[in-house]
Amino acid sequence: EYIHDTIQSKDDEKRKEQGLEPRPWSEIEKEFEEVEQEWRGMVEHTEAEARKFDAEQRKAQGLEPRSDEEFDADMGEGLERIWNVSAVVMKGEEQKLMEKG
Repeated sequence: EYIHDTIQSKDDEKRKEQGLEPRPWSEIEKEFEEVEQEWRGMVEHTEAEARKFDAEQRKAQGLEPRSDEEFDADMGEGLERIWNVSAVVMKGEEQKLMEKG
């Protein structure tokens, strides 16, 4: 309830500054859902890139790719997972740049 009221009042203030009328909670909630969908799409894309790079690295080392279960266990959950997956992708991008010279 407190979070809902705080978000609603901040949105109302922002809209008032822009000369707009307050909007109902349902519109704010819809905007949150759209942002969440977009964020989930980016996370899924990043994770797919990480899995691809990890498999390439393991192949270069003469190892079999990790199973989905192994990859998931190594990457963790929640924010830890986002951090670890991002680190794998950044390492892959760094390697691509070094290969281009």
